[in-house]
Amino acid sequence: MAITHTFSIKNEDVREFEEFCKLKWRDKKSESELIVTAIKEYNKNHKEGNEQTTLDDPTICTPAFSRESKIIHDYFLQCKDSEFSFHKFKLNEWNHAFKQRYGENP
Repeated sequence: MAITHTFSIKNEDVREFEEFCKLKWRDKKSESELIVTAIKEYNKNHKEGNEQTTLDDPTICTPAFSRESKIIHDYFLQCKDSEFSFHKFKLNEWNHAFKQRYGENP
């Protein structure tokens, strides 16, 4: 069994699609074959999710744990005062996990 699916290309992506068409012709691959390969790769890379980027509702965006100091500082300077309790709680969770793992506070 096979399904047919159509898609559209935004004007700003037309050149990318044209390049794709040239490359698939050169490599003697069908659009279907390449799209299925891309779908499989995407599924493999994203199936389990990403601990740093969850689909919470509401979505809460914060800098990744290992980002450089300036980004973290800039983020906190832009936070709303109403977020104080949330951030304090989350930082305490991180501290607790750190202490459980390493036996001391950071």
